[in-house]
Amino acid sequence: MATYKGKYTAAVFEPVDITLISVTYQNDAIGQPIATEQTSTISGRIGSVSATEDERAGQRGFKAEKEAVIWSFDYHEEEIAEVNGKRYQIYRYYKRSDGRTELYLGQKAGTN
Repeated sequence: MATYKGKYTAAVFEPVDITLISVTYQNDAIGQPIATEQTSTISGRIGSVSATEDERAGQRGFKAEKEAVIWSFDYHEEEIAEVNGKRYQIYRYYKRSDGRTELYLGQKAGTN
């Protein structure tokens, strides 16, 4: 278990497997787009988001739920992350100077 002391609170990050999912679209024979998912499962740490981040997500139309910290070389701008069987949108990411990337996970506001 790792503790990260942010500006206002200390967050506890638990180790977890995270499945990163990218979606590509290809048209079928009659021109309708068909979605195909590519997945990769990586190890990371997951924790809660700060009130400041929840406010920031709301400005983008999201409800912030989790923050994940992973190695930067594992992230290729996937749009979806699955943690413990639940899917989240990756609405924002931040590449840190220590070789890790913070992924901010949530749901579109007004959806479950």
